[in-house]
Parts: sequence; structure tokens; C-alpha cells
Amino acid sequence: MGTATESNKDSTQDRVGYLYEPADIDTTCIEMLERDPKLFAFRVTLSGTPDEVWRRAFDRVWKESRYLYKLDALVAGEGIRFICRESQGMEDYLYFIESRIEGANRIVEAYWNGAGVRVKRLKYEHYPTTFKRIGVF
Repeated sequence: MGTATESNKDSTQDRVGYLYEPADIDTTCIEMLERDPKLFAFRVTLSGTPDEVWRRAFDRVWKESRYLYKLDALVAGEGIRFICRESQGMEDYLYFIESRIEGANRIVEAYWNGAGVRVKRLKYEHYPTTFKRIGVF
């Protein structure tokens, strides 16, 4: 019979910590904000539903970033809701968002590796696997 430490070690080897990728902008959720007509919100879908460790890491990375024009970001479900200004260059802002998601992934990967937990990057799959098997793209 193993010690409590050994059994904990075994259980962490069975666990998996996930990293996420931005998948797409959810165009059904773009909205102009009533509080300021120059602001709008949009949602970026992720490759999965982040756990608490990832959400905290993303919040930290977002708040610590020095990008002058960033506004609010809220992780909810399988995505992140962002608020930005109409005047912002969307392409630059999306690049910034992607870099913050990768920053959160680096923190989470180091956390899980330190805890002895296997790490897996979730890939976004728009279509169910049954479609891929029959060759529909």
C-alpha cells in the first residue's frame, strides 16, 4: 500500500491540464454598447471551456498588459467577451488578444508542469468528428 504522497502523485499523473486556442469571433454576439455608442462588445470562441486556473491566468495577463486601448475582457463559458472602441484597428486588437491568450497558456503550462500534471492543448473543431471521417469539410 502506498503512502498518501504516492497516491497523490499517481492521481496527478492521471489528470490533464488544458491550454486553449482562439477559434473565431462569434459574429452573432457583436453588440454596440448603450452606455457609449463608440464602444462595442464581441465574443471570441475558445477551443474549450477554460477551468479556474486558466481563467485566473488570463485575468492576470489581461490586467497586467500595458496596451493603452484595451478595455474589459470576461472569460465566460467557451469564450471571452471583449469590449473595444470603434476607432481601434480590429486586426491589431485581435493580434493583441491572441498574444494574451498565449500568455495565459504559458502561465498555465508552467503551473501544471510544476504540479506534475500532463498538459494538452485543445484544438478547435468546428465540425463533429463524424463529418471529418466522411470527408466533409
